[in-house]
Amino acid sequence: MRQRWLRLRETFWFVPAALGVVALLMAQALFRLDCALLDRGVVIGNSLLYHVGASGSRDILGAIGGSLLGVAATSFSITISVLATTSSTYGPRLVRNFMADRAIRWSSASSEPRSCTP
Repeated sequence: MRQRWLRLRETFWFVPAALGVVALLMAQALFRLDCALLDRGVVIGNSLLYHVGASGSRDILGAIGGSLLGVAATSFSITISVLATTSSTYGPRLVRNFMADRAIRWSSASSEPRSCTP
């Protein structure tokens, strides 16, 4: 069982998938917290939050999502281009070592765009 867990943890998509699940759980928790605070009438400082309607919120989220998608697509395409070039020069073992690097998995997980609509 331990060997299987170690093999699963070392796969490339484990960290991005785990962070995606954590992001979905946090989105649900924050949504429920927001509803509970609104039901109780708790207002958190007018100067700290920007009060807009549904269309304003949608526009802000659209701008954030669009820019995040652009950055993620650019970094992904640069990474794939560098991998293709170097693997043809140094061989396929480079790709295996690249995918096994923990820092690469964490950076790909943090730049991956997610849709967290409750």
